[in-house]
Parts: sequence; C-alpha cells; structure tokens
Amino acid sequence: MLPSHKKYLAGLCGCIQDKHPDVPYGLDPNGISFNEDGSINIISDSGTGLTCATFILTLLKCYGFLLLDEKTWPTQKDEKTQRTIIIGLQRIPPQATQEKIVQNTNCIGMRFFYPNEVVGASLCNEKEWPVAYERAEELARIVNTYTDSEVLAIPKS
Repeated sequence: MLPSHKKYLAGLCGCIQDKHPDVPYGLDPNGISFNEDGSINIISDSGTGLTCATFILTLLKCYGFLLLDEKTWPTQKDEKTQRTIIIGLQRIPPQATQEKIVQNTNCIGMRFFYPNEVVGASLCNEKEWPVAYERAEELARIVNTYTDSEVLAIPKS
C-alpha cells in the first residue's frame, strides 16, 4: 500500500466520523460499504453492522485491498465473544432495537475477526495479502505481547 493510500484511508476515516458517526455496530458486515465521500452505504438488509475489526476490513475492501483471506477463518470460533457483543449492543441506544438484537443473535457462529488479527495481518508485506487465518492468528499473538489490552486479546488456546 502506497503512503498516499494510507493518508487517503486515514482521511476517509475522518470523513466517515463526520458524516456518519453512528455507523451500525453488529456481527454481520455483509451488505455494508463506504462511499468515497465517507458516507455509509447499506446495500442490503443482511448486514447488521460492523465491529472494530470489520470496520477496517470493510474500509480496505471498498478500495480494493483484501487484507484477510476470510474464507480461511473458522466459523463458530468464538460464540462467547459474539454473545458478549450482543449484550453490549443492548446498551447502545438507539441501535439496541429488538429487531437489531434478533438480527445479531442470528449471526452467532459466523466468522469472527479480532482486532489483533487485523493488526497482525497488516504487519505483513502487501504481497502476502490476503493473509490466511493461521498466519493472522500467529501475528495476533505477537501483537498481544506488546499490549495488555483485553479488547485486542484473543483467547488463549
């Protein structure tokens, strides 16, 4: 990724924050994308929202950068974390509608991406993109050694 791409994507994050500070939060990013002006595009009803990790993945995908080889991620990887997210979502008005809770509950067991997996994968040379699950998890564990944040930490196997 060229330095100009990085600056553009950083600027786009600022535009998204200004134009759409209430990006939907949820477990299913399908059907959600960003427009070049920083507005959000909800393509279909299937998308319930974005987590921290899928926000970055969606942003990168919109501009042709595929960081992760998502099909290599296991399904049913961490249903406990997904259930915790739904409990947290219930505390976020106005997004905590009953319909939103049901939509997200139906997503439990989908592929789930941790922030440290995204950070770890981004450390790879772009020629290695998209990064497979095993490699991203390995790099995520390295990222964990540099942070004590529970938000980033993936469960120990």
